[in-house]
Amino acid sequence: MRYLASFLLLALLSPSLAHADGAIFGGAQCDDADHVVMQWTFLEDSPFGHPEWVGYDVLRRAIDPCGTFVRLNADIIPRGVGNHSRDFTDTTPATGIAYEYRAVPVDAGRNVLSFYGVLGDFFLSCPDGSAAIAHGTLQDLGGAMFLIPCPESCGSFYIDNPPAGLIPYAASGEAVRIFGHSGCGGVEGCALQVDLFEPAACTPVPTQPTTWGSLKARYH
Repeated sequence: MRYLASFLLLALLSPSLAHADGAIFGGAQCDDADHVVMQWTFLEDSPFGHPEWVGYDVLRRAIDPCGTFVRLNADIIPRGVGNHSRDFTDTTPATGIAYEYRAVPVDAGRNVLSFYGVLGDFFLSCPDGSAAIAHGTLQDLGGAMFLIPCPESCGSFYIDNPPAGLIPYAASGEAVRIFGHSGCGGVEGCALQVDLFEPAACTPVPTQPTTWGSLKARYH
């Protein structure tokens, strides 16, 4: 059965969702082994306003190694009036590579609007589970863990009720690669559901050669 994320996508205008004027919920799934389908719905409990908000852009970047976000939609996906739903299908992901997707509200100049407190992120690969969605070291928080990404990777995650097998890696500091699913948007950040994991060292950051002259120049 295909996995469909169902997480809070965006929290709007307020530190508390209960007092927010609106919120966007959504999810993403790998469809037909090589397409990613995103769906989201905006719900408002009072007129939201903000006429500068005209629509959405969908962004994507590779996770490991971390890439640069690219916009996937040629034209702005129009905002609806009041409560509305939108969807977008990415037909260009490479198979076996994990990506981070974002659906972001924009103005007519395609600037991301800053009054949105949390931008939604989805992490997945096609076929589903064919690539790790997290790579880094673990910090044991007692009942939960926090994954700190390797220097070459994207994505920080928290793991509730982690598998017992991860505890030795948190103690040793050895990096792991995790296969699973994730959803973002809450106050805590991005939650990671662990399906499988394996030890995988981070890629060493290359050092740049230097000279005594260039070192002295930094302090002039």
